[in-house]
Amino acid sequence: MLKGLQEKKNRIVELALVSGNHFVELFTTLVITKLISVYLTKEEYGFYALILSVFTLVSILPFTSLHTAIERYVIEYKSNQTFEKKFSSLISIHFVFFVSYLLILLFVSPYISNDWHNILFLLVVFIIIRIYKTLIICIWNVERKRKIMLLVRLADMLIQVSIIGYFIYRHSLTVDIVLIASITGNTISLLVFIFSYSKLITYQNDIFIIFSSVFSDILKYSLPLIIWGVFIWAQNMMGRWYLDIFLAKSDVANFSVMTSLALIPGATIVALIGQFFAPIAYSKENDNPGYISLMNKKIFIFSILFWLLVIIITCFLKDFLIQIFLDKKYLNVSWSLPVLMIGTAIYSIGQVLIYEIYYYKKPNLLLVSNVLPGIFALVVGFFIIKKYGFAGAVYSNVMSNFISGLITFYTVSRFTRTQKMKLIKK
Repeated sequence: MLKGLQEKKNRIVELALVSGNHFVELFTTLVITKLISVYLTKEEYGFYALILSVFTLVSILPFTSLHTAIERYVIEYKSNQTFEKKFSSLISIHFVFFVSYLLILLFVSPYISNDWHNILFLLVVFIIIRIYKTLIICIWNVERKRKIMLLVRLADMLIQVSIIGYFIYRHSLTVDIVLIASITGNTISLLVFIFSYSKLITYQNDIFIIFSSVFSDILKYSLPLIIWGVFIWAQNMMGRWYLDIFLAKSDVANFSVMTSLALIPGATIVALIGQFFAPIAYSKENDNPGYISLMNKKIFIFSILFWLLVIIITCFLKDFLIQIFLDKKYLNVSWSLPVLMIGTAIYSIGQVLIYEIYYYKKPNLLLVSNVLPGIFALVVGFFIIKKYGFAGAVYSNVMSNFISGLITFYTVSRFTRTQKMKLIKK
């Protein structure tokens, strides 16, 4: 009984730390978005939004996929007691892809426009540091090192906000300064990680054999995710580039801030479940097959109720929310916020239900739900945005999210029924 009470207490403390982590991350995003949406012009913010879309593309191809695989294999390596031996290889995989990107950049840099050429060095450093921060958070999350994550995020927030605040005070905030603030803040996590894991970062005689084995494990698992990565990016980011082609960077800014604000509730739920539920669920499923599917039913009901409340509130308070989190210069597109929320709701409900598929190493089952919405945004979105402009971008985003969410839900339901039948036969 005492053991059960202690376990429950530990679970509550862990949930509080996970919530605290996400609150700090969310608060950082909200504060920085607020500051730059007020003190950057719409044209500057539009350019910054395109920079973020480039970062997102590089992240998806292939680093986000690698992180999903690493999260899964850290647990496996720990269970078979090979984690320490394979640690150096795990954190070295990214170098292979960074070198490939830098070689590509050498060939394409002469053809880049001046606007992009002027921030090229900062952009490269920004991308590398942020991707490594994501890897670090991924490993800490699997190891459930919630306290260190929280402290690092607090330091990151204080540094970024301080730098941006200083240049606002000097009336000289630019996109370059926003990138420098992010680089400086995110470097903290890298330094803490190197210090805390320094004993595991070693060179071994058979390092190339170990690296090949780890690289093969990670790549095999993440390959389907890498293949559909470009379509995920297209689903979420092509609207920005089409608006830049057909309209102006101010329209890119309008669309970016609205989609970002609409994404906050969904990102919150997905992150909380991903950071708290996934590591626990993976461990529980190993001892008690069917645990994840049972929890998915509860998560699904909670998600439906949560999104109904969020959408109703947004419908009535959209102008107030924009003035609080953004700036009054974006009120002319406030109508789009509740509309975008509907698409985000359907998409995020699908995303919180996929951990059973990930646990059983079947990410290829999610291929259609990730590729089809991207194709829709890439092809159909082009014509919708060309004809209807900003409104077309909004409706293209909603429809692609709707397609993704419905197909994901169908795929998860079908997989769960299959797993249940296998358990019954056993």
